[in-house]
Amino acid sequence: MMYFIKRSLASFRQMGGAYVRGNRKLIWQTVFAVFFIAVGIWFVRHEQTELNQVRQILVTSSWQWLATGVLLTAIYIALQGLMYVASFAAVGNRISIGDAVTLFLKRNFISVFLPAGGISSLVFFTGNIEAKGISKTQIHLASSIYAFVGILSAVLVAIPAFLFALVNGGVGSGEWLALAGVAGIIAAGYLCYRSVVSKGYFYQKIIQYRPSAEVYLDDLSTNRIDRTDFALTVMYSVFIELVGIAHLYIAMIALHLEPSLAAAIVSYIVAIIFLIISPFLRGIGAIEVSMTFILMRFGYNDAAAISITFFYRFLEFWLPLFAGAMSFLLKVNKLLMRVFPALLLLLLGVVNIVSVVTPAIGERLHFLKEFLPTGVITASNIFVLVTGLFLLVTAAFMLKGLRVAWYFALVLCLLSIVGHLTKAIDYEESSFALLVAVILFVSRKEYYIRNGRKRGLKKMMGTKEDLEWAKIQISKYGNSGIDYFKAYPDKMIFRAPNANGFVAFRVSGDFAVALGSPVTDSVSLKSCAESFDKYCFKNGLRSIYFRVPEDHLDAFPGKKKLFLGQEGIMDLTTFSLDGGARKSIRNALKKVTDKGYHSRIYTAPVSDELLGKLKAVSDEWLADTKRSEIVFSQGMFLWDELKQQTIITVESPDDDVVAFLNIIPDFAKGEGTYDLIRKTKDAPNGTIDFITVEMFHFLKKEGYSTVNLGFAPLSGIADPRNFPEHSMKFAYEKIRAFSHYQGLRAFKEKFSPVWHNRYLVYDQDYDLFKVPGELTNVIKP
Repeated sequence: MMYFIKRSLASFRQMGGAYVRGNRKLIWQTVFAVFFIAVGIWFVRHEQTELNQVRQILVTSSWQWLATGVLLTAIYIALQGLMYVASFAAVGNRISIGDAVTLFLKRNFISVFLPAGGISSLVFFTGNIEAKGISKTQIHLASSIYAFVGILSAVLVAIPAFLFALVNGGVGSGEWLALAGVAGIIAAGYLCYRSVVSKGYFYQKIIQYRPSAEVYLDDLSTNRIDRTDFALTVMYSVFIELVGIAHLYIAMIALHLEPSLAAAIVSYIVAIIFLIISPFLRGIGAIEVSMTFILMRFGYNDAAAISITFFYRFLEFWLPLFAGAMSFLLKVNKLLMRVFPALLLLLLGVVNIVSVVTPAIGERLHFLKEFLPTGVITASNIFVLVTGLFLLVTAAFMLKGLRVAWYFALVLCLLSIVGHLTKAIDYEESSFALLVAVILFVSRKEYYIRNGRKRGLKKMMGTKEDLEWAKIQISKYGNSGIDYFKAYPDKMIFRAPNANGFVAFRVSGDFAVALGSPVTDSVSLKSCAESFDKYCFKNGLRSIYFRVPEDHLDAFPGKKKLFLGQEGIMDLTTFSLDGGARKSIRNALKKVTDKGYHSRIYTAPVSDELLGKLKAVSDEWLADTKRSEIVFSQGMFLWDELKQQTIITVESPDDDVVAFLNIIPDFAKGEGTYDLIRKTKDAPNGTIDFITVEMFHFLKKEGYSTVNLGFAPLSGIADPRNFPEHSMKFAYEKIRAFSHYQGLRAFKEKFSPVWHNRYLVYDQDYDLFKVPGELTNVIKP
């Protein structure tokens, strides 16, 4: 029994450790959010009397000054748009003020729901601007300038503001320390930019760990920033800071409180610092607490400080947030279906909190006390408050599409319905909670990501029986050179329920990466793909298809397609070594044969002795080229697999094997192909040409009419249609790290193949941010 308990505890720790490692960021965000929830609960519990005074202060505020504040908010939004216009002008591009304002509103809105939202939101909503001919690299550079200047202006305003406030005794060592931290962020950002431009240490580290970033960084380094427009960006940003200070000052006047410019300046700057460093919910909770604390240090009582903060946040946070939500309504899309319920959840959280801190309607409360004890009503108030705080946090996780967040949100809405009715018969708030619950139910399909899905998938799929069944289906319906790898040991197999076909795939992150098209008859191709997509959706995965033939694209309606490269097919019946175009090949073959090297063909079953020699060649080739084995769309050195295949070798006069390739099954009619082609470092020049031509002779003798020479990534983009294709063409032609693709294309081109386009099929453009990394993961054994 003790042994069983120990084993169970060990398993639990192992599973828990895996969960923590896989969700570390999510856990830290939750811890941070829970901290501020605790602060909020503590604050309300200890300031209940003061909070009851807040409503009276807010209700008696001056509507004239409120209107002035709203007008200033419109100016604030316009300045943000002008700041974007100037940021784009600094990198030599022009955007309209309308596009700039819309970009700000949408990014500002979505930043509430993203970790480090002010920065991470900058990668969104580039489509409209890209459509006007501005590259994504330039958009990101302009957005980076916008973000950098936003932090810089805070320091530019803060230093004289702090010096001014210092005379009034309103600045402590903590505020100066926070300001120094923000200044450090600015310095670090500038040094990183200089390193990228000069291709220094930071640039080299990025390339080392993220080679795919080289395209973007090289494009970034070639862009020059116009100093005049950069200065204009700084000027607009400084005006934005001044508007923020004015909002606080107006809040003091509107609430009939003694205005203090020093208090407004210091409170605003400290709040902005918290906004910069806050990684969650755009500072909700952190800003309210810090601003209230600073105002109290300037002599305002608790109720006055809270009222000023609430008034300010309405003008500077909630009004722009509402305007951002309205900007989404201009075009309903999938993102809106994810974002809108999250916004309503956020608003419900605010409604819950405000409903608790403001006095109840006397008549309703008196009527309710005839049916419920006072203790139950008090408990309901606390319950609704806690529910509201958790609703604020849950709203952010809803944007991630987490199914568990959706369940949690729905439960919180239902609890809010009951809580509002039992605390003061607040049927208005209860009705709003019911509306949010209904909208959550309608949009339920947008929240499908489940934790622990990959572990479940691995238990269900990819068994030996599945792979054997897949081989049978391939023999019936296979029609390409990569079908052989769809039953390779690294694959998971999805059996289509309504067709005699399957999809071969691997899972990485939130993606199920399928190799090519489904294996089935031509009639069932579309239905098989749809079944796989539904399966992925159910399991919280996004499906992408790698190396799809051009003539299969119609089987994926509604999906996006990205050109990946070309596959070369050579006609064996017309191939000849005669003519001037083949002179280099003839010379290479002559050099090899003149040195006494020759080829041999070994048919299955291959002896273990030969396999040992092949393994030595393979290991030497991997070490010499500094490569590692990869799988997915090609094979690796598997002893048992090669034992059952035809092997062609190049051997020295002493019969030492210096190169080999293996013939693998190709299920396209009349087509042959190979997989591994490896050689030793002392093999004579021309060995690869020699063994390739020997393969042609063998396949032609065996009755094949064509040979598949394999895939040439990135090549063949004559007329790029979008930014990803422009980037791929640039990488292929200009970047040294991709030069081996040119060599691969040139080698295949010597044999004059016919080139066939291959595509990546995916759902949303933002998938492309993660796809390169996930493809890198799936090719690992």
